[in-house]
Amino acid sequence: MGGGDAVPITFASLQRRWIAVAAVLLLAAIGAGTYWFWPRAKAGGFKTAKAERGDLVTTVSATGTLSAVVTVQVGSQVSGTIQSLGADFNSQVRKGHVIARIDPSLFDAQVKQAEANLATSEAALARARLARLESKRNSDRMAVLSAKGMVSSAEADAALTAFETSVAQEKAGEAEVQRARAALEQAQVNLRNTVITSPIDGTVISRNVDVGQTVAASLQAPTLFTIAQDLTKMQVEAAIDESDVGQLKEGQPATFTVDAFPAETFSGRVTQIRKAPVIVQNVVTYTALVAVANERLILRPGMTATVSVRTGEYKDALLVPNAAFRVKVEQSARKPASGPAAAGARKEKPAGTRTIWVLEDGKAFPREVVIGANNPDKTIIASGLKEGEAVIVESQAKNAKKPGAGGWRGFL
Repeated sequence: MGGGDAVPITFASLQRRWIAVAAVLLLAAIGAGTYWFWPRAKAGGFKTAKAERGDLVTTVSATGTLSAVVTVQVGSQVSGTIQSLGADFNSQVRKGHVIARIDPSLFDAQVKQAEANLATSEAALARARLARLESKRNSDRMAVLSAKGMVSSAEADAALTAFETSVAQEKAGEAEVQRARAALEQAQVNLRNTVITSPIDGTVISRNVDVGQTVAASLQAPTLFTIAQDLTKMQVEAAIDESDVGQLKEGQPATFTVDAFPAETFSGRVTQIRKAPVIVQNVVTYTALVAVANERLILRPGMTATVSVRTGEYKDALLVPNAAFRVKVEQSARKPASGPAAAGARKEKPAGTRTIWVLEDGKAFPREVVIGANNPDKTIIASGLKEGEAVIVESQAKNAKKPGAGGWRGFL
């Protein structure tokens, strides 16, 4: 037999060959598809917007809490047990209306004791006055007898001293009567304070005690009720950030919403901007009051309000979208200019100068502009730009996917 023996072609080997060929064809198809359909950046791909004239409204946003214009916390000046209540949550009360009573037994006893002390002091004063009259008569007699030489001068002086002493005792008795009378008046006031009345006309929005509860007024008056004077007139206490408070003025219109009525917008007006800072975790805010009418009584104290205060309105201003100030376009490095022209370019720029990108003849060029007021959507251009110029608001090239080195194209 000449040559080597031929290797027989089996079904298994033929099957492996076909699998290898199919794998190569599949990889080739994937590479071709990737080559043609993989997204690639287009040079000079920009999204632009024209600088146009229009109206701009600037606002300051903040959050705040609704409250009544006048809210009074009613407390107790005396300690004791609540005997009865004359008002509850949401009760309409009038000035002088009895809203609570404290057990008066102890204070009634104190009044009777003070009355007895006053009577004792008055009786002691009466005795002092009688003693003064008697010593006065005795002193006068001794003075006459001493002038006639019937008694010694020492006896006359002793009688006069006794009279003056009785006068001092009478004055002390009068002071004791005044002290006892003042103690009686204090006891009577404490007794009257066991009846707690409403100081204003209004609505009870909070009740903090129940019948049988003991209140202690030793250090400070405990709050029993909170009464809002007029819930048809309310205000929002808005926390204004320190960076925005300079734009606010009294009388500016404001709108706000509350979570209870998300589809409804309420109107108000700034009535006060407080100068006292509120510092929470190194964040400084100032409180601004926004007055609002509540004739329907749907707004309630304590609701959280999202406030928007209109701080300015500009007519026929040149506007560009705020997105124009966030665009960054890559440019080839240029050799820095020198000479007098460069020195003039380095002069101090006006306040509010910003750089935007303008599209001219399909190419992006930086442009320095002076900006004015702005809102969350647009900014006023004070100078540096003309109406109708195309301002780049998005660089599409920077967001496109690029095939990396050694990718599918290199594979093919």
